[in-house]
Order: sequence, then C-alpha cells, then structure tokens
Amino acid sequence: MKTCSKCKDEHPATAKYFGPDKRNRSGLQAQCRACDKDRKREYLETSKSKAYQKEYQKEYQQSDKFKSYQQEYRQSDEYKAYQKKYQQSDKYKTYQEKYRATVDGCLHTIYGGMTSRCKHGKTYVDKGIENLFESPADLIDYVTNELKVDPRGLDCHRPDNDGHYERGNIEFLTKEEHFRKHGKNFCGVAGIGQ
Repeated sequence: MKTCSKCKDEHPATAKYFGPDKRNRSGLQAQCRACDKDRKREYLETSKSKAYQKEYQKEYQQSDKFKSYQQEYRQSDEYKAYQKKYQQSDKYKTYQEKYRATVDGCLHTIYGGMTSRCKHGKTYVDKGIENLFESPADLIDYVTNELKVDPRGLDCHRPDNDGHYERGNIEFLTKEEHFRKHGKNFCGVAGIGQ
C-alpha cells in the first residue's frame, strides 16, 4: 500500500492508482492519479499556463509539421465533406450575410480574393504579383486606419497594375471609375475587382 501525499488516502502501489515517476525509488508519483489530475486542472486554469499554451500554439501553427498536416487535411475527402455540409447550413449562410455586411467582413472577403488571384490567376502568377498584406487583420488595419475608406460596394484597385497588393498600391473605386481605368480589359467582378 502507498499513501497519497496530498489526500492521504491509501491505495495499492500500482500504476492503476499512481502515475509513473522514475525519480522516486518506487517508480511511482507521490500523489495518486485523482489528486494529480486535480493539480493539473488547477494549473491549466492559471494565467501562466494560459500564456504558455498560447505561445506554444502560436509556435506550433508556424511549424512545418503543422502546415504539412493542415495542407494534407484540407485536401482530404473528410474535410471537403465537412466544409460542404457546413457551407450549406443555415447557420453559415446567416453568419456570412451578417459578417460580409460589415466593413471587416467586406475586407476579409477582399483579402481572400486578392490571395486567390495571386495564387491561381494566370496573369497574376505570370507577373509574379503577390498579396503582401500579412493577414486580413493587416488589410483591415490599413484600410480603416490609414486610407479611412468604407470599402462596401467598392472595387479594390491597384494603381500600379504590375505591382503587388501592398500598402500604397491599393485604392477603392466605384464600378464606373474602375471600368474607366481598365476599359475593355475589366473583368467587373462585384466587390473584388482588380
């Protein structure tokens, strides 16, 4: 029998009641599994633990291991089925309607369009045009705090048509203004023009 150092209850000295610990002569932890579980739960609720978890998660999400896993998972049939089901749900449709009606939602959509065109659009790929905004939040910050523009109902335009999507090379125009700048080469996609 072994006595738990915390609750003082006696349990058989086996791995069923005490976790392994190579530092002890018995090879078992001083606290029983139930007390050890409580100790871990209490620690996870502390701000120190939360800060550590947040930092660890950030590092992991930037690792090649995570990026590789994410890329493989997003190409899986399981993910595609989940995504399709979710996007057809009323919850998703309602959220999208409400979110896209906001400035942040509109800019998030525009950011997605920029990124997609730079990765898949033949003209963009051939010219080497990139989206240099680090994230949707970076674009939102630039448009709302520096340009001070409400982009809803406007097209995003690059004044230097051979330049990247970056600070200083985007502006928001009405459809008519955008068409005048591009003439017959204008694709005219609503809200996410060139």
